[in-house]
Amino acid sequence: MHNVSRRNSGRLTEDHGVRTMVTKNYQTLRCLCAPLWLAVCVMLMGFAAVNAFAADEAPAEGGGILALIGIDPQTIIIQVIGFLVVLGVLWKFVFGKVGGLLEERRNEIAQQSAQLQADREELDRLTAETRQRLSDIETEAQAKIQAAVEQGNAERQQILVQARQEAADEVERARAEIQREKDEAISELRGVVAELAIDAAGKIISAELNAERHQQIIDASIRRLPERDTNRRV
Repeated sequence: MHNVSRRNSGRLTEDHGVRTMVTKNYQTLRCLCAPLWLAVCVMLMGFAAVNAFAADEAPAEGGGILALIGIDPQTIIIQVIGFLVVLGVLWKFVFGKVGGLLEERRNEIAQQSAQLQADREELDRLTAETRQRLSDIETEAQAKIQAAVEQGNAERQQILVQARQEAADEVERARAEIQREKDEAISELRGVVAELAIDAAGKIISAELNAERHQQIIDASIRRLPERDTNRRV
């Protein structure tokens, strides 16, 4: 976008310079036309005055061969002198000014051409610089995008590792809790079983003791029976 703007600006500057040159050339031509018209008028007036003077001074008769063919030597000499005078006047007051204007205009055109060339070179330099900047910006943007992608991948990998570690820790804690509860249940079960065993053993022992005692009582009763019968007989 900046490249297009600079290019359009350079074209507008060049077009403005061309229009300015054309305008100044037109003004220079107008300045040159006025002295040229003045020079032509002066020459015509000079020739008219010389011809009039020559006509007044020409002899009525004679003149030799030049007179026979219609040429008056005196008139020619006067016309040449008048032409030289007019040429000198024109050279001093017209051609010198015209030459100065032309030289000035030539220098101005050369300066404008040099300025246009310098502007064109500056435009080319700015265009190349803009392209280089755009290339650098694009390269920097690509590098930043690549760095952002790599950073995102690294963060994602770190999050995955952290999540896996947290999951493993949670599983380990769950296993430890299950093992603890299992150990507690086994311990409680062992206590209950021990109590039941002791209770059962107590009951069994109690039952055995009662039966033995009962047998002893029976035996003792049996032994006493003959004694009672003997006492009754006596």
